[in-house]
Amino acid sequence: MNSRMNKTDLYYSFVKLSIQFIAALGMLVVALVMAFPAKTMNPVFVGWLIVCGLDMLVSYKEFSFPKPSKKNITLFIIMALYFYMVVSLLWTDNFKEAGNLLAKRITFLVLPFYALVNRNKFINFRLVMLFFIVGTVGSILFDTFLAWKTAGTNFVEFKYEFIDKYHHRTYFSIAICTAFSFFIYLYHDLTNVISKKLYYSLFIALSILFFATIWFLEGRICLIAFFLILIGVFMVKFRNYIRLVIPTAVLILIAVFFVLKNHPRMENFDFSKEQLIQFDPRGELWLNAVHCIEQENKIIGVGIGDTEDVFVENYANEKYNQYALVIATTHNQFLHTQLELGAIGLLLFLALLLSIFISTKGIKNKLLVFNLFTLWFLSSLTECNDIKYVPIYIFAFSLIIIYLSKNDKRKELGLKMDFSEVDKLQN
Repeated sequence: MNSRMNKTDLYYSFVKLSIQFIAALGMLVVALVMAFPAKTMNPVFVGWLIVCGLDMLVSYKEFSFPKPSKKNITLFIIMALYFYMVVSLLWTDNFKEAGNLLAKRITFLVLPFYALVNRNKFINFRLVMLFFIVGTVGSILFDTFLAWKTAGTNFVEFKYEFIDKYHHRTYFSIAICTAFSFFIYLYHDLTNVISKKLYYSLFIALSILFFATIWFLEGRICLIAFFLILIGVFMVKFRNYIRLVIPTAVLILIAVFFVLKNHPRMENFDFSKEQLIQFDPRGELWLNAVHCIEQENKIIGVGIGDTEDVFVENYANEKYNQYALVIATTHNQFLHTQLELGAIGLLLFLALLLSIFISTKGIKNKLLVFNLFTLWFLSSLTECNDIKYVPIYIFAFSLIIIYLSKNDKRKELGLKMDFSEVDKLQN
């Protein structure tokens, strides 16, 4: 009887560890393809979420849901935000659109839940970061090759193939800035493997590659985020040399000004209201969003399914839609959330962004949080990041990395994976 029970326990342990190992490998694969086009990234991410579900299922004996704390409050807030989206079905009319958006945003519930309850010792977030960096660089080089193979020396066609066919410029730039932030974080881990001279050489090379790619993509807001990340690096690296820090920061800011002034999408820029609307349709979209918000319930919003319908109906007004094609979103996450979920939803979203700073200790962790907060705050000014799969995945993934960095207890392991459970099973 005991022998039979031991065999059952052994079989259960083997299955559990096998699924945990596959889930850990899956997380590495997801990180590797995160910067690739949605048609590649989406099925891989969904497959990994299924494996994560199996991981939780086979580990139910160890299942314990933690109480809210300073370290995990971000995950609780994003789950609360998702539940509030579900509650908004009570005053939503367009259930088809609501179901579509809830399906896209299910990651905001599943991934934080998995991070809170999982006991997967194979997962090493530093290794995940490294794969994210490698995947992002690989995506840039691979797409450059494909665009060149299709377009040859035709620059206009090459630009179309690289930007419009493969990537959304802002979302790809978000992935690039995220990878840059991860590379900065991994300084000590990488310099334990390679020399500092080689690390700084790679830092310069990646800085040039990432800047050139964002510039070529004609991204503007992420270009600003990229330079702010650079300023953060210099502020931290030379924090003991205040005479050097301030001039360097000023020089970078001057560089930002000249880069944006000569940006291909900044021609005819003017701060006057009329010129701003003609310069970029976002000005018109934001005015329309404000008008919609003024007419709808400011506390609970219009509901998750009706945002686009309300926006498009009001946008058809003759005083709007004068300078741009029909666009169905506000291109501003804050206005979008206020219209969709009201002040309650907006406060939850703001709390979500700010909560990543809570319980963040250590210079490199604080720098990582600052970089990612800067990136997502700025991108939220010009995009709706919760209506498409790619930014949803990257945002949720970034929050999990921040959570894991706050709860890191294996600093001495560096980039290695923990196989202690396998050793116990063998013994």
